[in-house]
Amino acid sequence: AIRLAILAAGVFQREIVEKTLSSLAVLPLSMRQIAYRKIAGSLISVVPTLLWLGIGIGCAAAGDPKDFVKDVLLEAEFLLGAAFMAAETLLLVHVIALFSVLLKRGGLVVGVIVFYVGQMFASLPVGFFFAFSHSEKLVFPVLIAVILVVTVVLHLVIGRRLVRRHPGRHEEDAL
Repeated sequence: AIRLAILAAGVFQREIVEKTLSSLAVLPLSMRQIAYRKIAGSLISVVPTLLWLGIGIGCAAAGDPKDFVKDVLLEAEFLLGAAFMAAETLLLVHVIALFSVLLKRGGLVVGVIVFYVGQMFASLPVGFFFAFSHSEKLVFPVLIAVILVVTVVLHLVIGRRLVRRHPGRHEEDAL
């Protein structure tokens, strides 16, 4: 998550600071294509982390790997927890990317602070929801859905903000 946060902060930060974002805008690509290509190029640096994660999971399955997959990886709680962590990481990346686009400097720090302060304030209603929920199995799917909706909204806001930074781009070009 830390590597992804740093990548999110830097996707357009250098272009904004050095005022070269308008140079990217003259490419024969939409702003969406430019953004996704920059992100895809940055994600290559996450491959070693995923490799080490796979090695760690392999070490955890020291016994019979089939039993490990059946008893741990295919359990509903594990899958919901993994989906929740992935959704939270995706939200963190989008919060940091938003502040990196809004601010000339400090987007990473401000994004991390806003993300964690937001989590603190959101934990109270989530705690009440969890405490008074009649079905505990609905809590994580609802949380994941809310996080994904917020992430999509942030994604659209970031796209619109990038389009506003270039006079030559249209609104439908937003991420």
